Amino acid sequence: MRVRPWVLLICLCVLPACTPLYILRAGYEEAKILWYRRPIADILRQPGPLDLSTQEKLRLVLRVRTFAEQDLGFRVGGSYGSLSELPSPPTIYVITAAHRTRLEAYTWWFPIVGRVSYKGFFDSAQADAEARRLETQGFDTYMRTAAAFSTLGWFADPLLPQLLGYDGATLANIVLHELFHNTFYLSGQTAFNESLANFAGYRGALAFFVKTHGETHALTRHLRAAWEKELAVSHFLEQARQRLTALYDSALPEAEKMARRKDVFTQLQAEFRQLPGAVAQTSDFASVQLNNAVILHYLTYLQDLRVFEQVYEQHDRDLRRTLDAITALAEDAEQPFEAVRKTYYRRIMILLSDGGGPAGGGVARLREEVAQDTAPCARDRQGTDEAGDDMTKLKDLKAHLMEDAEFREEYARVDEEYALIEALVRARTAAKLTQAELARRLGTTQSAVARLEGGRVSPSFATLRRYAAATGTRLTVGLVPADG
Repeated sequence: MRVRPWVLLICLCVLPACTPLYILRAGYEEAKILWYRRPIADILRQPGPLDLSTQEKLRLVLRVRTFAEQDLGFRVGGSYGSLSELPSPPTIYVITAAHRTRLEAYTWWFPIVGRVSYKGFFDSAQADAEARRLETQGFDTYMRTAAAFSTLGWFADPLLPQLLGYDGATLANIVLHELFHNTFYLSGQTAFNESLANFAGYRGALAFFVKTHGETHALTRHLRAAWEKELAVSHFLEQARQRLTALYDSALPEAEKMARRKDVFTQLQAEFRQLPGAVAQTSDFASVQLNNAVILHYLTYLQDLRVFEQVYEQHDRDLRRTLDAITALAEDAEQPFEAVRKTYYRRIMILLSDGGGPAGGGVARLREEVAQDTAPCARDRQGTDEAGDDMTKLKDLKAHLMEDAEFREEYARVDEEYALIEALVRARTAAKLTQAELARRLGTTQSAVARLEGGRVSPSFATLRRYAAATGTRLTVGLVPADG
């Protein structure tokens, strides 16, 4: 089976938990990588023994950098503008660890980046020693290699020569993944950082090849199929997480949990093998010895990908706007995944709360917007939906979302909150204003309007009056008996 090209962040800062040997080796290897850098443009200008395939991949990296900066707004700096011509490129070994009877990662603390749920080594013996140390303390461990890493823009990260062994689609994906780390990184939120970078890498590479090669080009089709596989594995892992969490949260004795988790792991691998062949072959999940560290390793890169995808649909498949919206939600949130999920759920609940009211302009606009949210479902049943089926789509979407325990809890908890949110969105859509247009009337930013309509701030009376005036409505306030 093909092993996916895992990418990660490696922090080379001094930290109390690291030995002097670790620090010296990491610093030495990073210094070598930087010392052997040469600008890709110079390499391409100089006559030499480069084969045509390598030349094309180097040109591709430069085009991807330009696309990332100009089209996606990534902070590129000098990263991936050079190639490290190391005689012997280092192998990067990465350790992940987890508690044995709960899906909780062991973390290492680094300055600047905070707690990280993996640790990278340039020396396999050091990685093995760290794994053994953690196992003697009662943790599950998993060691794998990684194809690339980011220093978050602290250095101008060069392209490592081993990356030229990947096909153009994978290479573009990796470069965009790492450049997104330069652009956005939340301290102490490893899974969110890596999963969002995974989304940005795939969707960014797709946008690049659509722009440069067209929708029907082989590279575009290859990437689109790969992304669908990634979404399928992400969905499978979320179900696996729920099953294991149910076991670990039970009142069973620890020994019984350990015995039963073996059965769950066996069932998961058997089920993974039954996934469509193209999906099952995207990773080594079915062949490795499963433990909690392996599960969390995969979830680090594959958590909530469908939610990111749904936000992308909400933003008219505009990747730059999508990433801006997600990062704005996450920046001030203690739990960034939860912040993004709840905002998505809230928007859907506004739509679902529309019941059977009169089909006015605002309702029509809302139903146009729900088409973006139901697009993946609609594609699954192309040819079966007729005009006028909006309410059926809403019911189908609600039934699907109600299968999610978190969505059910949120739906029941915040009915009254959504009455205000719905009123705000209805007023804006009835006035035929976008969030950006309303923001200009209010003298604020689109993201501020999005936070208001997403229920992430508690508006003052003055703010609501200004909102009403900008949308051509009138604010009224009323109190009713508690049992009314």
